[in-house]
Amino acid sequence: YEDQASYYITLRNPWLCLFLLLVGLGIVDRSLLFGCLALTSLVPVIIYQVQASKANKNAKIKEW
Repeated sequence: YEDQASYYITLRNPWLCLFLLLVGLGIVDRSLLFGCLALTSLVPVIIYQVQASKANKNAKIKEW
């Protein structure tokens, strides 16, 4: 399960980087388009974070 958690975190990181980039562009450019794209890129970040948290929790349960 620890490998699974690190796998999900690895998948999350590019989406998180894209989200932060789009948020920065949205703030600097004051563009609604970049804000909407940032929100759509936030969905995979949340999904992968939840899955990584579940995998970490399962790893702790299996370890104990």
